Amino acid sequence: MITLENIKILFTPQYLFNLYPGYDMKFIVPLLVFFGALILLGLIVFIAARKNKKKKYKVILLAIIYNWFLWVGFVGLFLLAFRYEGIAFISMRLILLLWLLVFIFWGLYILVFYKKGYKKILKEHKQQIEKEKYFRKK
Repeated sequence: MITLENIKILFTPQYLFNLYPGYDMKFIVPLLVFFGALILLGLIVFIAARKNKKKKYKVILLAIIYNWFLWVGFVGLFLLAFRYEGIAFISMRLILLLWLLVFIFWGLYILVFYKKGYKKILKEHKQQIEKEKYFRKK
């Protein structure tokens, strides 16, 4: 059972910087499911991007999202594999924690891009469609 004391232990320097954290990892199954789900979501978004090839403004956002999901999923699975095999330095808990923080900040970056950059691209695309109405089609 997860208690407040157990959570405090997760962020102590002795716990995070242990070079050989051991093979018994309580969170391996949830993390495997999480990273596997990210890869699956990445593939689904990739297929959606392929289906919307003609809508370049949509493909830009979908490409950023599927790259995010696939990279975080694959690197997360590699980190879990290194942890399972007990490889020194790479299996440190700190690296996995940093990778999860990268996942969060990368997601925030995508959200900011969607709010600012993507809406600008979408607006320019709509203006381009309006201009094309007045030109002859060959």
